[in-house]
Amino acid sequence: MIIKNNSMRYKILIIEDEIINLNILKHILKNDYDVITAQNGKKGFELYHKMNPHVIITDLKMPEMNGIELIKKIRTIDQNLIIIVTTSADVVPTLLEASELKLFKYLLKPIDSTELRKVVIESIDASNAFYTIALDNIKISEELFWKRDNFELRFQDKIVKLTPKEKKLLN
Repeated sequence: MIIKNNSMRYKILIIEDEIINLNILKHILKNDYDVITAQNGKKGFELYHKMNPHVIITDLKMPEMNGIELIKKIRTIDQNLIIIVTTSADVVPTLLEASELKLFKYLLKPIDSTELRKVVIESIDASNAFYTIALDNIKISEELFWKRDNFELRFQDKIVKLTPKEKKLLN
């Protein structure tokens, strides 16, 4: 089992409109991760805000908001979130568009359970390596960021005055 900080399991948000595929993906991952699910991009985006997942696994073709629109919205907020795309082979033009959105991997359907587990572990390892090395801009909430390189807390793009102890605690 993969544990984060020895007390919290990683959260994975799966967004898939085909209920059979959604249940298969959930079943594969539920023993090792906290799995959250949504059946369309709109609900997926709401859950992204509410649940703050570590990894998103999303289909591209979905009702209400397709995977490309979803990823674009997320990327305006978070450039570093791990996103894995699942898709059928008949969407090459869509994959080309998605390739510019800083995705971790593409998995072709039908999804192989061993490959899915491997990709999720790789994505978490990559995420941990990134955050260990390059934690210069940390998103605390939608409007609150900690700039580690110059010890600044920013709320709505304005600097919040902090005591030296508060800066040390945040860093």
